[in-house]
Amino acid sequence: HAISITNGTLALYAALKAMDLKNEQEVIVPNMTFIATSNAVIMAGGKPVLCDINKDDFGIDLKKAKLLVNKNPWGIIPVHLYGISNNVEKIIQFAKNHGLKVLEDAAQGVGVFYKNQHTGTFGDAGILSFYGNKTITTGEGGIVLTNNDEIAKKVYRLKNHGRDTKGTFVHH
Repeated sequence: HAISITNGTLALYAALKAMDLKNEQEVIVPNMTFIATSNAVIMAGGKPVLCDINKDDFGIDLKKAKLLVNKNPWGIIPVHLYGISNNVEKIIQFAKNHGLKVLEDAAQGVGVFYKNQHTGTFGDAGILSFYGNKTITTGEGGIVLTNNDEIAKKVYRLKNHGRDTKGTFVHH
């Protein structure tokens, strides 16, 4: 599924809500990223937990992230910065080992691949951004990517004021 939405920040917010982030649940985010990653977590009711990055791909240092998984975890948001993919295999395995969800922030990952698969398509969901400083721009805009039908349905409802179908006045 690829659901268009206003911008990358709202794509993150909608994905977090669709993925059932609960109030005060903790989300591990890298300490080097645009603030929108953490702001989306806060807007969705969660608590961002900043983690140091590694020098290889500027992604979350998983050894340090392990120390941050506590009694109220939700997931992890790897951020693919500067057109460089994180080591997605290691992140997915880390998340599975700790029962975490994965939301990829691929706002700067348009056209970036990891082992022949586009960034933003590995986790439970991912997002792309088309803001003016991105590789491909529409001035604004974002997309939520997911293979999960339920997440896609919830994101669509969130962006469409609770409606499953445009043009109707049935709001769930």
